[in-house]
Amino acid sequence: MIAAFPAVPDLAERGRKDGVGDAYVRMRDRGELRVHPGHTVKLEAFLRDALERFGVPCLLNSTFALGTSAASSVH
Repeated sequence: MIAAFPAVPDLAERGRKDGVGDAYVRMRDRGELRVHPGHTVKLEAFLRDALERFGVPCLLNSTFALGTSAASSVH
């Protein structure tokens, strides 16, 4: 999991306002939450964080269809 917040307000203040105590600070310390400068998180920066954490995504495609089998596809 990865999440991001802007630096303003800081995580301690955000946690107090959201009623979660120090959860955001603990998430940051575990590497689950990134803090970006300013008042917003830029999508490019967030995606860069995700790539650093998880690497390049792999997409898989299958021709398997639910409800079909080799026997039912014989004509």
